[in-house]
Amino acid sequence: MSSAIGMSSLPTVLIFTYPEHGQANVSLATSYELALAGVNICVASFASLRTRVVRHQELIDRHASRSSGKPTGSVVFRECNGDSPYAEAAGKNGINAATLPHPCGVLGALESYPKIGPFNFAWGQEEYLDAIASFKEVIAITKPDMVGVDPLFFAAQDACKFVDRKFVIISPTGIKEIAVNVQPYLAAFWKYPALSSGFPFPLKSFGLNTLFDFSSEPGLTYICPALTEIDFPFAVIPMDMILCGPIVMPFDPLEESDPALAKWLDNGPTVLINLGLHVVSNEKLAREMASAFRILLDYHDKKGSRKIQVLWKAKPDGDIQKVIDEIIGNEIKEERIKVVAWLDAEPVSILQHPSVVCTVHHGGANSFYEGIWSGVPHIVLPVWFDTYDYAQRAEFLNIGIFGSKTSAPGVRAEEFSRALVRVTRDSEEAVKFRTSAKRLKDVCRAKGNGRELATATILKETGTRK
Repeated sequence: MSSAIGMSSLPTVLIFTYPEHGQANVSLATSYELALAGVNICVASFASLRTRVVRHQELIDRHASRSSGKPTGSVVFRECNGDSPYAEAAGKNGINAATLPHPCGVLGALESYPKIGPFNFAWGQEEYLDAIASFKEVIAITKPDMVGVDPLFFAAQDACKFVDRKFVIISPTGIKEIAVNVQPYLAAFWKYPALSSGFPFPLKSFGLNTLFDFSSEPGLTYICPALTEIDFPFAVIPMDMILCGPIVMPFDPLEESDPALAKWLDNGPTVLINLGLHVVSNEKLAREMASAFRILLDYHDKKGSRKIQVLWKAKPDGDIQKVIDEIIGNEIKEERIKVVAWLDAEPVSILQHPSVVCTVHHGGANSFYEGIWSGVPHIVLPVWFDTYDYAQRAEFLNIGIFGSKTSAPGVRAEEFSRALVRVTRDSEEAVKFRTSAKRLKDVCRAKGNGRELATATILKETGTRK
């Protein structure tokens, strides 16, 4: 293993991130590339991220052993005191994955806005000041050459400012979330869909909009996984916003990480269903989704086309298992549908398999960019806040469908199955989805590896060259 931080002449980068996958993935992906570039990294977060960081270092060690033998850095974990603000929000305010979902439209957006503050700012004044003090201590101990911070980790940003430590923002989100409020002619109010609204782009009339999108702070560098080609069009991109393209997690080949799954995927065209860790399943959702899968399989069977498969990441407990057995039990026995509680392989590695013809997700930024990078058409089933924007991005870019327009944050079998059929059948529309998805994949790959571009930005900020 590489030298420990503090015992090496290698440069050091400290990264503050929340532990949730949606926030941490871009930071971990960047730390991987930094380590391979010979940088030591300290990931400062809350306890639940520790195991992932340990596995992450193991992945770095495996991949480094296959490289040219250049010295690599190490990734170590430093636990922050207390709980993540999101965990605090659940405990204090009752705001969690079960209570966050809201409909789209004007009323749905207005319903969501009062939750933003309590969800993102759950710490009280004393807790916030204590957090800043502990983060200042982490900075003092680590003595980093550069600090990277999650855009919503405000206490860590304030700690850097208090000790006059330069930092960059490592953001998991698109351009709109950072730059919409600097667009000319007040375009944020009449051109772009409001947060949580699910309105299409461009707006057809003066509509609801808000300033809840987090604008860039002058003088700060923002590392972003977007490109102009894979977002809504913007007249102004802040100079300090570095568009790297998808910053996806590194992975072992699927044949190594899950050979049984790789072999099953070889059987035929497959739809991957991965709604993310925080989307709470229930009997009604399971019934509607299982019914949609049954309709999809029946459609292709009647058409006489090659048999399609479904890989569904879900936790089939109790009544949910009964519903699944009732509706698609036979298809599971025939291995046309595979239901797994957990994906052993990185989702992006599954998307690389040529049999995967559609990715169904909840509109999380990571899922969206993984699908873009993999060139796979999307069906988006959004549930809250910016997930509605990613559903509209998929439609605007002509790479997929907002699969629950009339039923979000839930799912209706008739509507969802129609989206599944539209994406997977042999039709002019489906060909356009596939062609557009492949074109954007090619655009991203031509621009370079997002992890490498993010790493180059950080090394430039530290005055180090790769």
